[in-house]
Amino acid sequence: MVDKPPISKQDIDHITSLLKNKHFKPLLQELKDWHHADIAEVFYNLDLDEALLLLRSLDKEKAAEVFDILSDEIKEKLLDRLDDLELFKILDKMPSDDVVAALDLLNTDRRMKVLSCFSKQDMNELKIQLLYSEDSAGHMMTRSFIRLRDDMTVKEVIATTQGYQESSKEEIDLPIFVVDEKGKFEGVMPLHHLVFSKPDTTVKGLIKNDVVTVHTHAKTDDILNTFRKYEISYAPVIDVNNKLRGVITVDDIIDLMKEENSEDMYRLAGSAETDPTRQPILTKVRLRAPWLFITLIGGLLISWLMRSYEITLDKVVTLTFFIPLNIGMAGNVSLQSSTVLVRGLALGDVRKGRYASTILRELFSGVLIALLASSIAVVVSYLMIGDPKFSLVIATAMSVSISLAALNGSLIPLVCKEIGIDPAITSGPFVTTLNDFTGMLIFLSFATYMLV
Repeated sequence: MVDKPPISKQDIDHITSLLKNKHFKPLLQELKDWHHADIAEVFYNLDLDEALLLLRSLDKEKAAEVFDILSDEIKEKLLDRLDDLELFKILDKMPSDDVVAALDLLNTDRRMKVLSCFSKQDMNELKIQLLYSEDSAGHMMTRSFIRLRDDMTVKEVIATTQGYQESSKEEIDLPIFVVDEKGKFEGVMPLHHLVFSKPDTTVKGLIKNDVVTVHTHAKTDDILNTFRKYEISYAPVIDVNNKLRGVITVDDIIDLMKEENSEDMYRLAGSAETDPTRQPILTKVRLRAPWLFITLIGGLLISWLMRSYEITLDKVVTLTFFIPLNIGMAGNVSLQSSTVLVRGLALGDVRKGRYASTILRELFSGVLIALLASSIAVVVSYLMIGDPKFSLVIATAMSVSISLAALNGSLIPLVCKEIGIDPAITSGPFVTTLNDFTGMLIFLSFATYMLV
């Protein structure tokens, strides 16, 4: 439970003042009752030297809790300034999955130096975990859990778990994971069985074996879908030989969902995968510029297209009044379809066997929207211009543009998914620019054919 209300700007200013004046005793006394999340907030208002000084002032357990929730950008800066032993003392107080996440930020040489500070067993286990791809269960799993043999008695289990909890770096609130003599996963034993079972009862008779597991090489999307589908709070991680390697908890899933949702939102906006609000301006520009160049190229292509249809536009100047209407409607419909598809793919609602039906539903929806929108447009354009042939061009072009946009918006994410490109990327400038170009081409082609 948090002992203090949310920190205010005055609190941050006060802590910063104590830190700058090196009044460490009142500083530490002030921070003693602060939640580590509140202390982490202070770091975002400090320069690097001040942040480093504050981190070194905290006891190692508190420093580990704070360091774990800082942004990767701040972590990387602090990592560059901490020596190997300082970093080890912080990492040694963290769960294995958080240690791996921090080691990922180091280059290979520095990583090996820091690993050498750990015990031989911890070092070898961390090395194995680091070998798995960053988006796999083997990489993100934690090894902070209780693993016991199935031939132990309840009395032996109680003695073992008490000793484990006393020596553990974090509070263990998971069930007991049971393996056989070869380390193969058997199931779990809920903690309440320790209370209601006789001391000489063996673990084998208390095992709950209908447990949902994930493979070490399972990807993040598959892991998220497994937790959503089965509504579980943990999942043992097993390898190809059914040996227990770790566990993924609901806390990991919450962090993963935040990360995935943030990445998708930034990609939908045509920005970088991660774009914290505190990033330096030049970093923002560097990460966003490549996506915006897609829009720039699309705009130049549209300019070239309009130049190619200069004769049509000269003869029927009124056409230009309705160009924004046509490409705007098509772009919005396409964005809706692509967003639905990207979200469906992320949640596992859209799978290979349902591709065709999903595309058809989006296409039919687009056609109905096109008919509705073009019906309104034909009436309004006739009232404005008074030319039925001109109104027919507007309605026909809009119908075709919107229908094609719905098809593009649903088809492109699926194609990208199959060829290994993140579908979220397609829902930003790429699809929008494509539909602007095709919408303009359709509009000017119909106008040239029917009016010129």
